Amino acid sequence: STVDGEDSAAITVLARCEVEGSKASINGVDLDWRNGLTGSLVAQGDTFLAPLANGLKPKWRRYEVKGDDLEHDDPWMTEGPPLHSLVGRPGVETFLGIYGDASTPDAVHQVKLRGGRMEGGAFTSSNFEIVKGEELYRPNGGFGDFELARSEELTWKGANDDEIEGLLYYPNDYQKGRQYPLVLITHGGPHA
Repeated sequence: STVDGEDSAAITVLARCEVEGSKASINGVDLDWRNGLTGSLVAQGDTFLAPLANGLKPKWRRYEVKGDDLEHDDPWMTEGPPLHSLVGRPGVETFLGIYGDASTPDAVHQVKLRGGRMEGGAFTSSNFEIVKGEELYRPNGGFGDFELARSEELTWKGANDDEIEGLLYYPNDYQKGRQYPLVLITHGGPHA
């Protein structure tokens, strides 16, 4: 992307805004994750679940606000197509989740927590599983009329031995052994 004609890349961060009288201050929140956020987080009381930018597949982490401190559990990933966003109301254990990947257009599903607990409107444990339920809406439903390209996730070593993730899309009529032109499209991360 560009800003004022200059190449740029961005990382989504979380900030805390404090208002006292007519003065406001905005301070960054240290999520202990260098790549920042992707998608939307869901808050319940003094806790929230946040999608952490992690290349092609976000990781999720439970955070708890304790005074001026922010505690967190180990990050984890969902199974199957990645869960990018959760939306829910305080105190409710059923959410809306957006799932999708390079070969599966995004779809909105009902999502429930299994194995964990919510007490007093807060996530009390990260020992739970996010369970993808019924598909409720497919915003790109028109894609069902098209044959989508098969894709493959690839990784390679980049500068400073960083692991780089990418996607290889195959032509719909792909035949092994036949040569095809390659188009390289770069995207500034940390997510695709």
